[in-house]
Amino acid sequence: MAGIAAFYAIVHAAPTSLPQVFAELHRVLRPDGLLLLAFHIGHGTVHRDELWGVRLSLDFIFFPVEDVTQALRAADFDIEEVNEREPYPDVEYQSQRASVFARRKGPTCAA
Repeated sequence: MAGIAAFYAIVHAAPTSLPQVFAELHRVLRPDGLLLLAFHIGHGTVHRDELWGVRLSLDFIFFPVEDVTQALRAADFDIEEVNEREPYPDVEYQSQRASVFARRKGPTCAA
């Protein structure tokens, strides 16, 4: 793939599984491929028993930005940009968010 947009795709992944998750993203990207990853900033887990009127059992895991960028670098990504933002009032869960724009290392494809 040339690129992956992974918005909140890691919020259900245990912190210990990030190396495996990022290794798989690296595997499916072509050399020089792009990754845009978004996640909730913080420590710990938020549990929900109900969401939008549906009963369930769901955990949302928050990550420190440095933990995510270190794991991406260890998976052979170059970090190109990191942005942090406050939540939109009255629209989404009130947590800080991060987006990381990264590039898969490796030789570029020959034309």
